[in-house]
Amino acid sequence: MTSASRSQRTLVLALLCVASFAVVFNNLIITPILPEISDDLGVRVAVAGLLVTAYAVAGGVAAIFSGPFIDRLGRKPVVVSGMAILTVATVASAFAPSYPLLMVARSVAGLGVACLTPAVFSAVGDLFSYEERGKAMSWVVSANTSASIFGVPAGAFLSGMVSWRWTFGVLAVLLAVFTWLIVARLPGDPPRPERPAGTRMFDSLGVVLRDVPAAMALFSNYLATVYWFIFTVYMGAYFHDEFGLAKAALGLMSAVMGLGVLFGSNIGGRLSDKVGKRPIIVWCSGICAVFISLVTTASPVIGMAIGFLFTFSLFSGARFASAQAVTTELVPEHRGTVMALNASGQQFGIVTGSLIGAGVLEVFGYRGLGPAFWRRRPPFACHLRAIRRRKAVHTCAGTQPRMTRRPVPSEYNSYYEGYVSSAGDDPIAQLEQQIVAFEKARGLDESAASTPPAPGEWTLKEVLVHLCDFERIFSYRALRFSRGDATPVEAFEQDTYVATSGANRRPLSEIVDELVSLRRATILLARSLSEEMLDRAGLAGGHPVTVRALIFITPGHSEGHLADLRRDHRELR
Repeated sequence: MTSASRSQRTLVLALLCVASFAVVFNNLIITPILPEISDDLGVRVAVAGLLVTAYAVAGGVAAIFSGPFIDRLGRKPVVVSGMAILTVATVASAFAPSYPLLMVARSVAGLGVACLTPAVFSAVGDLFSYEERGKAMSWVVSANTSASIFGVPAGAFLSGMVSWRWTFGVLAVLLAVFTWLIVARLPGDPPRPERPAGTRMFDSLGVVLRDVPAAMALFSNYLATVYWFIFTVYMGAYFHDEFGLAKAALGLMSAVMGLGVLFGSNIGGRLSDKVGKRPIIVWCSGICAVFISLVTTASPVIGMAIGFLFTFSLFSGARFASAQAVTTELVPEHRGTVMALNASGQQFGIVTGSLIGAGVLEVFGYRGLGPAFWRRRPPFACHLRAIRRRKAVHTCAGTQPRMTRRPVPSEYNSYYEGYVSSAGDDPIAQLEQQIVAFEKARGLDESAASTPPAPGEWTLKEVLVHLCDFERIFSYRALRFSRGDATPVEAFEQDTYVATSGANRRPLSEIVDELVSLRRATILLARSLSEEMLDRAGLAGGHPVTVRALIFITPGHSEGHLADLRRDHRELR
């Protein structure tokens, strides 16, 4: 990478951090001005607090549907739209003449958040490779945390100087400047492929939710947000009631947690790029469980409680940066949708955590808030399984086997020369990239997919089923030979297989699901092979072939059929 490209990436990351800062700052600045809003608009403080809930719920619901737009329109248009909505809603908040209209304005601000948060994380996933994404995510998390550190004090300072309406007004000016910077300096997205004919905008939601590793990781992140807010919502009351901390000093507790997350995310994000995301997530989750329990059960003096709280926040930040890096790599062809669902889960996690915390506090008192964390441990197992099952599309530094050379002609039958030539120098990367091409086939009309382009030729469905057959058979050959099984395997007659497959009677989406699943299994197998295994050989159809050659033949074979399909079906181009 040239220095210019590094400089541009730094600029883009800085602008994305600005947008991320704006989201959290806009939410937290309302906390210190709630009493004044309550008095001015004639509602109870508890009712005024629902403004925060409206912001979170509106953002959570809207985020579910923002993902497909992020994937279709691109990251910059959605980031700009989110900032514009947030700015307009903040202006409306400043001029709201009544509590109901202020509630509406804050709900609209939540819609801006629904656009911003997933688009920012998706853009980071696009911009940085998996090997360096932990560090990049740490900067975005730092921006969030900085907003949490300064948001409440800034709101308190402004509300002490001017009215709550002017507080919103000053924030609106700040947001307008941020929006202008992003419009002027954030580079545009590269051209995005056209949506295949016959597909609907929101089909990507089903694709992501049916992907088990992605669903498990999203659920993990949701529960991680829940456990954070089980305690933090009631943190101020705990330190006030248990240790007699003055109300004026309660903001310091937010600063302690914010600093912990700030340091933890930067250390954990960078460390995860070196040692892998999985160890960071696993160890940090366990350490968090210990120290949040100690805060409420083993802190005889306030100094110990603050120390335990800081340690909990430190490892939470490390876990969060690593988990976000992993999440951006799940179903990368629908990254915007994944991150939108993730943002929605986090918004609802805030609501769920505060409700669970209220129940625990009512039944067990403050001592129960810390141990309640342990009931949230299952998500970490979920996230761990998601990481294991998704290694096929991860490129963790230090864990990805690379092909050191291409196969030579003596390693395969000359019949396969064209396939080997069509494979790139990194066949595993090519196997991954072809999944995107397979997914495009979902949008084709069932009739067109069942009709041959010319008499005697295979239909699109038959080609895809043939690719499934080929994937199974050649992966099986690679498995057997890599394990040292020298038993010869027979050839297979592809025309007979296709003719008896009944492909044209099957739904197209079902065939694509099967092919994508098989391909991901092939990638997992290929990544597990050592150089020694790649050099092992066996007899297939009476001809010697190495495991290395089989791995190269597979994407090369697919490439030829994909070229034919693109010729016959322009939707796949």
